[in-house]
Amino acid sequence: MNAISQTVAPYLEFTRIGFVNILAFRLRYWTGIITYLINVTVYYFIWKAVYGPAAQAFGAGGTIAGYDLAQMITYVSVGWIIRSFYWNTIDQEMSYEVLEGKIAMELIKPVSVQWMWFSRALGESVFRLGMLTLPTAVVIVLLFPVRLPASAAHFALFIPVAFFPASVRAVMAWLPFQHIASSPLQIYLGKLSLGGAALALATQWAWVAALLWLADRWWRVSVKKITIHGG
Repeated sequence: MNAISQTVAPYLEFTRIGFVNILAFRLRYWTGIITYLINVTVYYFIWKAVYGPAAQAFGAGGTIAGYDLAQMITYVSVGWIIRSFYWNTIDQEMSYEVLEGKIAMELIKPVSVQWMWFSRALGESVFRLGMLTLPTAVVIVLLFPVRLPASAAHFALFIPVAFFPASVRAVMAWLPFQHIASSPLQIYLGKLSLGGAALALATQWAWVAALLWLADRWWRVSVKKITIHGG
């Protein structure tokens, strides 16, 4: 086993553990399908009510900020589907371990605690993909008028950035938050040109690199200040 394999192997095991641990809560993910379906249904009727008078007030087939009703339903539906994949409870587990002092057991392991948590979250997301995201996507697509991606080139949360004032959009374009869901959904719907999509993805990955670096710096400082009492 070479050096790279030896380095990666522990994190693959943590990924497997994250996947296996969540098997104990399989029923929760089947009920989660119902929960996500209810959320999409609520948003569907809200936006349907909004777009009812919009057809008369705005014309152009009832578009608001460049979105018609079908695009808005697609935006909301795909947004919930994406959220069902990336959402996890790792932050809560981290807080619990710090409050209970169990973080000490993690710190003595010969691995990066940050990448260990990331690996566990990845394992959980892989499980959610099969048990929650895909079933939820199938049910939502069958029940609601969800559109396919605008084009193969565009295929790569709930209120499009286009609805905000121009001054707010200009600031949000350079912050990391809209790139979690809004930018991928705009690419999905074909609202961004290929150049715009490339810029959004480049900005997204730049923030990923910057936040990883910042998290590592902050972690190194925080670890030096940890005090754990008791045995």
